[in-house]
Amino acid sequence: LMTRLDTNQATLWSPTFGVTVVRNSFSLFFAGLFSAISLGFFGLTTPVINLMSISFRASTLAASGGLAAGLNYIVAYELPHGLLEIPLSIMAAALALRLGASLAFVPPTYSAGRHLLWAWAMYLKVFCLVIVPGLVLAGLIEVLVTPAVYQMVYGFLWI
Repeated sequence: LMTRLDTNQATLWSPTFGVTVVRNSFSLFFAGLFSAISLGFFGLTTPVINLMSISFRASTLAASGGLAAGLNYIVAYELPHGLLEIPLSIMAAALALRLGASLAFVPPTYSAGRHLLWAWAMYLKVFCLVIVPGLVLAGLIEVLVTPAVYQMVYGFLWI
């Protein structure tokens, strides 16, 4: 659904800052939570699905409208907030993989439960002190900057 801003119509729905941050934090946190029982697999799914959807949209636009259409999409829509959000999701995936590997590779001086507890502490510490503030900054950019860049490139907002 496309709305033209030059005819004084606004977008029908755009995600708010809170919705964006909570949605991103929720998906990364619970992927890490379930990677403790899946040896890290669930933590790797979030950045993989994110990058697959970006590449699918860009390649579809490039196939239908030429290379410039795909590059315009990446620069206008994904690049502003993706510069922070994608590396943060990859970092969360690495932490989740470390959490999942904590049960598979237990040091001889630790018990499995103690090593899992240590891995959880490291995951939560880095998640709360690095990933969540980064997601807050990426959410601000996604809500405030990305629509303006998208409108400058395309002339309208696409929902």
